[in-house]
Amino acid sequence: CGSGTLDTLISTLEFHLQRKPEYSPRYNLSEARAMLDSASFNYIPLPDFEDALAEVAEVIPWDENFLNSFPLASKVSASLKYLQERGVTVDDCEKFDIRYDTMRREVCFPIRDVYGRLTGMRGRSINPLCDPKFRHYDHTYDGINNSALVFLNEQSIASMEPVVVVEGQFDMNKVAKTYPHVMANLTSGISGNKLERLLQAEAVLLMLDNDETGRKKAAKITEYLYNHNQSVASVFIGKDGQDPDNCSHKEIYDALAEYIDVKLLTNY
Repeated sequence: CGSGTLDTLISTLEFHLQRKPEYSPRYNLSEARAMLDSASFNYIPLPDFEDALAEVAEVIPWDENFLNSFPLASKVSASLKYLQERGVTVDDCEKFDIRYDTMRREVCFPIRDVYGRLTGMRGRSINPLCDPKFRHYDHTYDGINNSALVFLNEQSIASMEPVVVVEGQFDMNKVAKTYPHVMANLTSGISGNKLERLLQAEAVLLMLDNDETGRKKAAKITEYLYNHNQSVASVFIGKDGQDPDNCSHKEIYDALAEYIDVKLLTNY
């Protein structure tokens, strides 16, 4: 989990449980610390960070300098105008580090894995006549594309709160105004890597597009997570064929309030 030593892990859990005491029954930290302090307690140390990733080497982190090729979208009038028309504010641009590809005229959302490493970028053309509208960037242009392996805003997994899963980046931005722990799948299907990642979440709430494709995808994800003992629920909002980005903030708030503590929600 990246916490370092076992002692650090126990201390980290103790800190979080002060904030979330309702989760205390899940852990016996006093016994864990007693075991750790016991001279007879032997354990295999955690591997180094890079060694731990050896089995998932297909997720290849990108050089952070890649983003230097793209100005902040909030600093370019054309991209900012488009984003504001889509309900994305300057604050949203800074929160998600949205960039602008001046050559392709695309607003770009950097993709980071649960460790916060840059692993990809999703572009959306601001030209209404462009086809296709979306583009997944390859860092070295030799096939390194992690979009099927990593969620957009995947750091939400690290929170001790339920995560909401939506389909697109603008869905994510809309829902994040009400609840911050939201991730976007970005691809038409969902990979085994992403399903395994969802098993690490506190709980999962699916808020996919309200159409036949979205309902079928939600059913498959729900079945997988349920069979692997993960808490999961699915909710569809708006009219048939709509996605969260097209729904009102009240519709999103009301839907989330059915499953998530309202203390964690912002009545935007």
